[in-house]
Amino acid sequence: MRERVDQVLNFTLDFHVEWTNNPAEQAIRMAKLQAKISGSWRSMRGLTAFCRVRSYIATAKAHGVEVFTALRNAFLGDPWSIATPAWPSGHR
Repeated sequence: MRERVDQVLNFTLDFHVEWTNNPAEQAIRMAKLQAKISGSWRSMRGLTAFCRVRSYIATAKAHGVEVFTALRNAFLGDPWSIATPAWPSGHR
């Protein structure tokens, strides 16, 4: 942490930065809860699919997109994604 004090204390300068790791912990909570209830995941493929869906939902929610709308559009072949910024002219 001493080597990266600027990153560790970034929340003191940028008030949009979370000061806890709760969002990261919340993102994996459902996978851990599911494993706790059933004892384990039956396959890595199932866990991977679960994590992809949860990640999609969490990211959409974080960007103010209604979960149902994001899921409906994904199933209709028009998945929501984060807009990529346009590059300034002359940038390669």
